[in-house]
Amino acid sequence: RTDHREIYLTGATLTTELSRSYRLSEKEDSTLKHTIIPEAFYLYSPAPTGGEVPNFAPAISAGSAMNNIYSQMFLYTSPLGSSSPLTGDFNLISYSLTNFLSLRQIKKGKVEQSDFLRWKLAQYYDLREARREGGKPWSDIIFELDVYPAKYVSVSARNRYDVYETR
Repeated sequence: RTDHREIYLTGATLTTELSRSYRLSEKEDSTLKHTIIPEAFYLYSPAPTGGEVPNFAPAISAGSAMNNIYSQMFLYTSPLGSSSPLTGDFNLISYSLTNFLSLRQIKKGKVEQSDFLRWKLAQYYDLREARREGGKPWSDIIFELDVYPAKYVSVSARNRYDVYETR
């Protein structure tokens, strides 16, 4: 019997940002900026050692890249409505594509910039599940949409599409 339990999380992220601005009006000096952020990442955590694992949050600083990866993987791998964190034993590769639309206007000599749309598409591939006979390694495709039509107003939508469900 051991008096300690170990769970570690490791991974890598590859990302970039592409953007283009479009002039909407010559008179008003308004521009629309479209930003695309593709991302691929790998996440690994072995099965926990030392017996049953307690329900705890990871010791990862809030601003770290690993916290962002952990948050995304928790979203992708947890059942809808679940609040328990990942507890190890996963080996995943994921991709996502995020789109942003921002509007920049000059009104009365003052520059105003506002993001008004974020759309994200993501999915992961489970390497352990792929090795299992009859396994289904692809996750649901995750869709996220956030629209900000006015100051202090937002509309959000989240959905999943089961890639294995036959229609």
